[in-house]
Amino acid sequence: MHLHARPYLSILVRGSYTENYGPKACECLPGHAIFHASGEVHSDQFSDEGGELVNLEILPDFEAHLRDDGVRTDIRAIVNHPHCTELALKLRRELSWADSFSGLVIEGIGMELTAFVLRARLEQPKPEKDWIESVDAALRKQYTAPPSLAELAAMVHVHPVHVARTFRKRRHCSVGEYVRILRLEAACRQLRHTELPIAEIAANSGFADQSHLSRTLKRYMGVSPTSLRAAEFKLTR
Repeated sequence: MHLHARPYLSILVRGSYTENYGPKACECLPGHAIFHASGEVHSDQFSDEGGELVNLEILPDFEAHLRDDGVRTDIRAIVNHPHCTELALKLRRELSWADSFSGLVIEGIGMELTAFVLRARLEQPKPEKDWIESVDAALRKQYTAPPSLAELAAMVHVHPVHVARTFRKRRHCSVGEYVRILRLEAACRQLRHTELPIAEIAANSGFADQSHLSRTLKRYMGVSPTSLRAAEFKLTR
């Protein structure tokens, strides 16, 4: 356990660690940024792979400026967003280049990072249940050409790794597996209730071709598209 005399902002750019503070613990992945109040007692336990943090210490003059603007520096703030990693890596590059413009750029990035993290305290975080349902709805709407994991994460304002882990926990499958099931459900509906050619159904459902649909249907249900049309089968997850 330790503390820092001045408030500071830490951004994880590589690895992972667990930060314990009081009775709480925060599992930190790349993209996690934490604003620590001065004197906050905490401990950091890194994973076996280690990690790399970029830390910004808030000097007294700047802290006074923040307080004059009504920004509290005595309350902890946490943000988990890829933008934090992007800014932190830019900051690290400028620190290594150190040309005549670096001071100006470093100041700008530092202020943007600080504002990005502290502003998050004003925004009500979206409950996990709500954003999982938002991801689910987006995938159901666009299963033929689904958004990438990064696009889904940006849509719900959480880290892509957190989206992947939480989605698997809540839906008991990965995002990719879920999309495959949605495509199978769509193909099965069309096989049962339309007379469209199988190749057309495959294309409508997001499969690469008729062979792709046949292989996937055989793997999950043990039947061919032709057999499915001839009998009633129920898709199970």
